[in-house]
Amino acid sequence: MDAIQLILENTVLARPFLCPEIRLHLITEACPLWRAREPDLQRLGLADPFWGFCWAGGQALARYLLDRPHQIRGRTVLDVGCGGGVEAIAAARAGASRVIAVDTDPLAAETARLNAAENGVVLETLAVDPLERPWPDVEVVLVGDLFYEEAFARRLLGWLGEQAGQGKEVLVGDPDRGHFPGAAGELLAEYRVPADVDLGGSHLRRAGVYRMARSNPPG
Repeated sequence: MDAIQLILENTVLARPFLCPEIRLHLITEACPLWRAREPDLQRLGLADPFWGFCWAGGQALARYLLDRPHQIRGRTVLDVGCGGGVEAIAAARAGASRVIAVDTDPLAAETARLNAAENGVVLETLAVDPLERPWPDVEVVLVGDLFYEEAFARRLLGWLGEQAGQGKEVLVGDPDRGHFPGAAGELLAEYRVPADVDLGGSHLRRAGVYRMARSNPPG
């Protein structure tokens, strides 16, 4: 099964709670992958399908961009760890001149490309580690809900501080998973967003959008 077939057969088109103007290929209760366990994923040759969910931090960041297009219009944008690409699509709809959506999972990059086409926008999608290369032409860096594990969060925080120090605007959507220090950025907006795989908004959690400071505090 090729990547496109796998995505199309295991997702449905749905609208994220906070961004109903965007349609995404998502894993819902109607999809076999909703109930998949590790052996099922191994049979399909899959890692955890994070690309099939619209996470709280990504939704908050996407909503922020859609409501403030003047902050992104005409600029070159990098979406780090794009997953299904909701924030990248929001940036493109808000008028960014170029949007690069990057994820280490090739299926995420392919899903972001399919989702972009569904929403009538174009993304450049890459399956690489974005922290391992320079991005000299990028003006805005987006990070939606990537502070979920301590060791990676430390690495990511240091890299984002470097990007901010180079003059890039770094915007982070984070739902308080415990690994993004609030002192690292300026809180720009707060939202109530469905908790993780809750698609209908029965269980809401706080998510903030932050602008990273040019240098980070220790720890």
